[in-house]
Amino acid sequence: MWQLAGAAANVLGGIINSIAANQAKHAMQKAYKNETILQRGHRNEAFGTLMGALPSYGVETAREQMASGREHRLGDYAEVGALPFAPSQPRGFGPSGTDKANVAFAGDARANLGSYSDWQLDQMIGQIRLQDELNKINNFAAGDASVFPYKMYDAQHSADWLKFIGDLTSSIGGGAAAIGSASAPPMGGMGGGGASGMFDAQSGMGDLFANIA
Repeated sequence: MWQLAGAAANVLGGIINSIAANQAKHAMQKAYKNETILQRGHRNEAFGTLMGALPSYGVETAREQMASGREHRLGDYAEVGALPFAPSQPRGFGPSGTDKANVAFAGDARANLGSYSDWQLDQMIGQIRLQDELNKINNFAAGDASVFPYKMYDAQHSADWLKFIGDLTSSIGGGAAAIGSASAPPMGGMGGGGASGMFDAQSGMGDLFANIA
């Protein structure tokens, strides 16, 4: 009876351990899937940020920014030119039409050159902002990845309590089987006595036949 109970306990312990291993496997698969979803979300966010910034580096955007910078500089030059830096001069002693045309031409050329510098500055600022956004996304992705091994460890050991029950059940089964083996009667005891009695009977019958003879 003890041996039967021990065998049943061993089988039950093995089943419990199998269930624990299967639960841990599913927990690890779920942790991996969740991490994959997180990293895919970070990747999509970075891709969307980059694609949203690409139009600002195109030719049309460059033309618009340079034209805006040119108009802004011409407006500044006009405001400066309107300031009264010198007292009013008598008629006929001011700058000639040629001088004004030369000044306007030089101002226009300087505005064109300045607009290019303004566009370069806008591009640099835009790149710095874009890189800052991508760095933030990368930091979040790296942070999630850094704790992923700990999540996998927790998932791997999530069913340890069930495995403990399975090991304990198997241990009890082994103990019961040992008790059953120790309490079983020795084999061959009656057979040995019967053989000895048979030899004694044969010896006695031999003596009887000798007396009769």
